[in-house]
Amino acid sequence: MGLNYIDGFITDEVMIDNGAKNAKGESMTRIITNEFRVTKKVFVIKNRTKK
Repeated sequence: MGLNYIDGFITDEVMIDNGAKNAKGESMTRIITNEFRVTKKVFVIKNRTKK
């Protein structure tokens, strides 16, 4: 009850395959990663509609 916080990390990852191969014949896929922190304030109240 009262003021609480939700806190966590979000990782966004994108893989881009352009179809190219390196000298060893392996795929040259680019991986772009972005990680950021999220904090959200939440106010919790008492449930008055109990069944």
